[in-house]
Amino acid sequence: MKNIYKILSVLTLGLTSAFAIRKISAASQAVRTNSYKSLDHIRKAALEHFSKVLQFETVSYHEKEKIDFPKFIELRKYLFKSYPLIESKLEKDVVNEHSLLYTWKGKNPKLKPILLMAHMDVVPVDKSTLHQWKHKPFSGALASGYVWGRGALDMKVALVSIFEAVEELLRTGFEPERSILLAFGHDEEVGGKGGAEQIAKVIKEKGLEPEFVFDEGLAITEKVVPNTHKPIAMIGIAEKGSVYYELSVKVQDGHSSMPPKQTAIGVLAEAIHKLQKNPLQARITFPVEKFLEYIAPSTSVLPKFLFKNQKLFDKLILNSFSKTASGNALVRTTMAPTVLKSGFRENIMPSEGSVILNYRMLPGDDVESVRRYIEDVIDNKNISIQIKDSWRDNPSPIANIENEGWDAIYETISELFPEAVIAPSLTLAGTDSRKYLEFTSDVYRFLPLRMKPKDLDRVHGINERISQDNYMEMIVYYMTLVHKMCGKKGQNKFLDIEKVTNTERAMTQDV
Repeated sequence: MKNIYKILSVLTLGLTSAFAIRKISAASQAVRTNSYKSLDHIRKAALEHFSKVLQFETVSYHEKEKIDFPKFIELRKYLFKSYPLIESKLEKDVVNEHSLLYTWKGKNPKLKPILLMAHMDVVPVDKSTLHQWKHKPFSGALASGYVWGRGALDMKVALVSIFEAVEELLRTGFEPERSILLAFGHDEEVGGKGGAEQIAKVIKEKGLEPEFVFDEGLAITEKVVPNTHKPIAMIGIAEKGSVYYELSVKVQDGHSSMPPKQTAIGVLAEAIHKLQKNPLQARITFPVEKFLEYIAPSTSVLPKFLFKNQKLFDKLILNSFSKTASGNALVRTTMAPTVLKSGFRENIMPSEGSVILNYRMLPGDDVESVRRYIEDVIDNKNISIQIKDSWRDNPSPIANIENEGWDAIYETISELFPEAVIAPSLTLAGTDSRKYLEFTSDVYRFLPLRMKPKDLDRVHGINERISQDNYMEMIVYYMTLVHKMCGKKGQNKFLDIEKVTNTERAMTQDV
């Protein structure tokens, strides 16, 4: 999931080669909240729970024999013990041995449920980097105002925040009007087939199809825009698709002293060259269009003019984004050759070869349209093109930004992070949420993680950490979101939020 965070700054920095974006919003000049202080009574226990959860080495691998499944069992037992109200009052399903689905029944059966998501697995830690960690990666250390460890950002922080939020809501006697589903997969980092995909089947069997889904995706970036320190809260309203194509060719073999005009490696190299020289056309999709539109009022004169007249200046905007690899990924369906196989001996011409190409598709493209494009560009009937079944997801539908779900997440961010400029955007990397698209296209991919440039490298990297205050803010975020989505109309205020002036504001993710 690391690529999700890598592109957070791209949306704001993609055009800075042409101009600097400067955001001055009314909200950012006014107040911010210390919302986490409203949960001081659970802070110590909440931090202890988070620390302990990080200590379970629930690492996922593509090779199942490498997975230490007993660690997942231990984690589940700890969660069951630590959150007794959830355990006693919510309906629980252990799905496919290691994933979890909780159902909190709402009072109004006419309302469809919402789904809150997280995953219990984390990526491995490179052993060669252990000496660079300030605290051991599975220590869950509480030090210097941070919580340290693999999963602190991706994404045990969401897992524990949801548990804490729901437990606290139960303690206060909250009764949801609409049902709430809590889905926690165990293999998101390797595709989600054993976790989220199986949870979706259980949800369908129970007839509990959600109307809105809230998952990880984008975050709140800070200090990534030149000449300003204003944060941007980006909500992913769509997700690029991903597919792997295998191109293979067979030719006459022979000795390298008398090479034929066409060799297996040469044919594949030519095909890759053609595809790189003739990429799919860059274009501004709805999520990126809306991102620019939403931040336009908060920018200086030049970008504001360009963003409000995108159709007139689309070539300039696309050219600016296309200059960097990450920016290009936002405006184009991209191709990356990932595996090339051919040959077995230095002086023998191989008779066959293959290459795997990973295409990440913008909304509007799909697996079949990209396959046809590949055929047209390489124009070689001797090359076979096969779609790999291991991973083939079309781009997600685009979520609505004029409905109750969007309003709830927008208002929640506005109230808890009033200094932030809020905007819809595009998520480049894949999440478990795609497993629930059969139920709804209204999927909102966002976590209120305060991310500065150097924090992006911590995701899946060295010294992964989150500030303790930011973690507490996450709990408040989920409580507020649930109140807005599932509480009685007009009764979604539950926090006595302390307001402070902007000059008193202290950012929580110092690096």
